[in-house]
Amino acid sequence: MNKNWKTAFFALLGLELAALGVLVFFIWGQRPQLPQPKTAPSSVELAMNGDQLEGLVNGALAERGIEGQLNIDGAFTFTWNGELMPLVVTGLPEARDGHLILQVSSISAGGLPLPREWALKLGQNFQREGLYFNGDATEIVLDLSALAPRGLELYALELSQEADRYTFLLNLNGVPSP
Repeated sequence: MNKNWKTAFFALLGLELAALGVLVFFIWGQRPQLPQPKTAPSSVELAMNGDQLEGLVNGALAERGIEGQLNIDGAFTFTWNGELMPLVVTGLPEARDGHLILQVSSISAGGLPLPREWALKLGQNFQREGLYFNGDATEIVLDLSALAPRGLELYALELSQEADRYTFLLNLNGVPSP
């Protein structure tokens, strides 16, 4: 009997150590492989239709508290509800050198048509970074990168009303990684 208890004790101790080893292996030995964060691409091409572009612009204007609205229906029509009367600018967009150029076809204030050249030359007094008025060429130039949030660069690639396709390039090089 003296030898049997020693054999039983060491057999039970061995089983307990084996069970403890298996438990430790399952707890610490096999870590689930979590997906590694992917590095952000340096640029992303954004393609959208007119309704999507309208919603994006109008949402951004509302978020910034700007009383304005973009409508895309045969032409770009931007209505800005000023303090005295609404100002409506209508034109055809084009992408040139990454900028959005609006070839102005008409401008009206409170329903009264204004001469394009005169109104755009007057608008030069209200230019700011990213928004330029060219009265000689009757166009409004939007430098999208200057208007984008800091660290982002945004360029117009294609503005096709016929195909209802508006494509932009968003450069993320200046955005810090999470």
